[in-house]
Amino acid sequence: MDGGGRSRKSAEERRLQIVQAAEKLFSRKGFHATTIEEIAWEAGVSKGLIYVYFEDKTDVLFLTLRFVLEIYEREIPTVLEGVHHPMERLETALRVYCSLVDSHRDATFLAYRSTMELPGDQRAAVKMAESKTTRILADCIEDCVRGGFMGPLNVEMLAYQCVLYCHGWALKYWAFRDKMTLEDYVSEGARLLIVPHQTSQAV
Repeated sequence: MDGGGRSRKSAEERRLQIVQAAEKLFSRKGFHATTIEEIAWEAGVSKGLIYVYFEDKTDVLFLTLRFVLEIYEREIPTVLEGVHHPMERLETALRVYCSLVDSHRDATFLAYRSTMELPGDQRAAVKMAESKTTRILADCIEDCVRGGFMGPLNVEMLAYQCVLYCHGWALKYWAFRDKMTLEDYVSEGARLLIVPHQTSQAV
């Protein structure tokens, strides 16, 4: 039993190695210009091993994008568990999301650049995974409105504006990195996206 556990862990670690290597290469060179051989070399594994875990290069791209989206879906709620005030939860969600995007800037850029390379069913799965993260933000916004801390608004539209703002840290990192810190960026996002909707009760 212990041996099986170690084997599963080893397989997960190898899959993660491959995904991280693919994320780096796809973002730097593009999907079409990157070969399976290059991914194998970058990951420090054999080409044959990649085909143990992935059907083809498109499958590598799909699982690379899913891997990062699942991190967002898992980590944001984990941090929110100890936060109770609706406004603080929303600001915390924005901060954590931006921080996770910062940790996976290549993957965020890759999602915008290469999602259309996926077949329809995989594109739909990626969109569904992203929608789950957007729903977390929407729930936070709805709680703020319900509690009277924010005025009536289009919850879905504001949630997507928050998502785009978080992604913007990666997409325009070249423009922001010499002008502000990540914390500055998050604070500016709260000022632009959250503060205008606050009621006097939230102050």
